[in-house]
Amino acid sequence: MIMLNLLTPAPKKPRKKPRRQEAQHQRAFFQWLRYQYPQVRKVTFHPANGGSRHALEAKLLKAEGVTPGVSDIICLYPRASYHGLVAEFKTKGNKLTESQQEFLTSCQELGYQTMVWYSVDEAKKGLTDYLKLN
Repeated sequence: MIMLNLLTPAPKKPRKKPRRQEAQHQRAFFQWLRYQYPQVRKVTFHPANGGSRHALEAKLLKAEGVTPGVSDIICLYPRASYHGLVAEFKTKGNKLTESQQEFLTSCQELGYQTMVWYSVDEAKKGLTDYLKLN
């Protein structure tokens, strides 16, 4: 006979990290941007450059100009001496890939402000600070 102890809770399973956390951050950022800065939103976008694809589709997209390392957020709203803002979302503990670093460096050399954001709050602050530049 098996006795069950109903007073002792079952052991909890370890909590998994949320999937696609960078995508969740991007959605929240664009939702905030749409209401906070609608004029800036008109010229700010996410190039659908990442993700896994079928080999044939990846080959076709590469031929169409999809480039490794392109940042998650491109803002074409100029401020001060910058032509725009280019930003990469990363989850805590993740680092830029070599191609991402090269892309950001190239953008910086061409007169764009560049940032790496690890949360939606960092993104909001980063963009707000950028927009305050004269």
